[in-house]
Amino acid sequence: MRIRSEGQSYPYEFDLVQVLLKSTIVDKTLDLVSVVGELSIFENMFTNTMTGNIYVQEQLNLISNFPIVGHEKLEIVLRNPRKKDEELRMEFRIYSVSNITTPNQSTQTYMINFISEEYTTNLKSSISRSFSNSVISDIVKSICTTDLSIEKKIDIEKTKNVHDIIIPNLKPLDAINWLAKRAIAEQYEGANYLFFET
Repeated sequence: MRIRSEGQSYPYEFDLVQVLLKSTIVDKTLDLVSVVGELSIFENMFTNTMTGNIYVQEQLNLISNFPIVGHEKLEIVLRNPRKKDEELRMEFRIYSVSNITTPNQSTQTYMINFISEEYTTNLKSSISRSFSNSVISDIVKSICTTDLSIEKKIDIEKTKNVHDIIIPNLKPLDAINWLAKRAIAEQYEGANYLFFET
């Protein structure tokens, strides 16, 4: 994904509308859109959640005035330049700040690294329960809505065969990956399952 330059327009480029940093310690919100040099969001079929980073170049010493201690919320709003009324709003959690440099006395650059909100929810919970007389696709949907509190659209391919399954104290994403290895597609022969965010 690329943020579009003025005057150019490619199918994979977006206008960066907002980058809101929300503190978890104090009631503060900061819009970073004016200091963002580069925004990268990564999605991978073999990774459960999206990750990304923001390259920041600023002269206001924001990381001292708005301390980033980890777990701050980050809300990114993108707009398709061909459909001005269509916005994409994504929420993430910051997990680190890296590559802090001071090229001159007044400028500071650094990288803010973030990951999907669901990843931090995953770290805080575990599943120890049984699912009786259920297909794997229904179990995965239940884990997504109940244990991970996912409110985004979830697209789950239907599976066949009814199971009685006990999940033995696994993190929700580990449980979903464990179930994906055992799932058999209802419609397609020999199809393997993956759980990823896009």
